[in-house]
Order: sequence, then structure tokens, then C-alpha cells
Amino acid sequence: MLETVMLIAAGFLSACLLAVLMVPALWRRAVRLTETRLRSQTPLSVADIQADKDRLRAEYALEIRRRILENELPAGVQMLATEVADMLAMRRTPVRDALIRLAHQRLVHIRPRHWMRVQEVSPDHLTWTTDLRTLTDDTAADMAPAPALP
Repeated sequence: MLETVMLIAAGFLSACLLAVLMVPALWRRAVRLTETRLRSQTPLSVADIQADKDRLRAEYALEIRRRILENELPAGVQMLATEVADMLAMRRTPVRDALIRLAHQRLVHIRPRHWMRVQEVSPDHLTWTTDLRTLTDDTAADMAPAPALP
């Protein structure tokens, strides 16, 4: 009887020893598989995330610019950035960045932490903006590297 109990105890202790020795290897494998699965589900790098943010800001700027040029946001209108974001059903921070971009184009005037005002758009201003864009696009095209031949 005592011999049976001793054999059961020895078997239990050897099983515990094997488990303690195998747990780190199993843990490392589980961590590696989880990391691999997460990387495959979210293949975004920091550059991808930044590019997505830049694309979103550009889309917002184009939408606000379109509304200004089509007089949906007439000259002289004063609004908070949050009001513009709510009106366009967009997020506030990218709208604020888009307004800053439009301020560089002199389509809006911004008073930080207060409001933005739509500037009056003249045909001369549109011509100047178009000429400037054509010039910068041509310069960028000239600076771009030639595509590699196969």
C-alpha cells in the first residue's frame, strides 16, 4: 500500500517537473504565434499611418475648398473649427489642419482658438492659385526620378 502511494507521488512529481520544464517553451511559442497573427492583421507601419492622416487632411481641405468656391460657405462667414467639422460630419483635428492649409492658400483667415473666416475669392486669386499649382506640379514632375526600365 505504501509502495503504491510512493509510486503515485513519484509519478505526480515527475509530471510536475516536466510541466515546469515545458511551460517556457510553450509560452514562447504562444507569444510568437500571437505576434505573427497580429502583424498579419495590422500590416500598418508608422509611415502608413502618417500617409493615411495626410490623405485625410487633403480630402478635408479639398471638400472645404469646394464648398467655398461653390459659395456653400460664402465670403465673410465666421465659424469655429468645431462647427465646420460638425457641418461636414468630419473630425475636428484634421479639419483644423485642413483650415491651416486653406489659410496658406488665402481662402480662409484663422484666428487661433477662436474662429475662421472665409475670405472673398476673386478671379485673380483663382488664376494665381492655378498658376502656382501648375508651376509646382511641373517642378515636382521634373524632379521625380525616371521609372526604372524592366
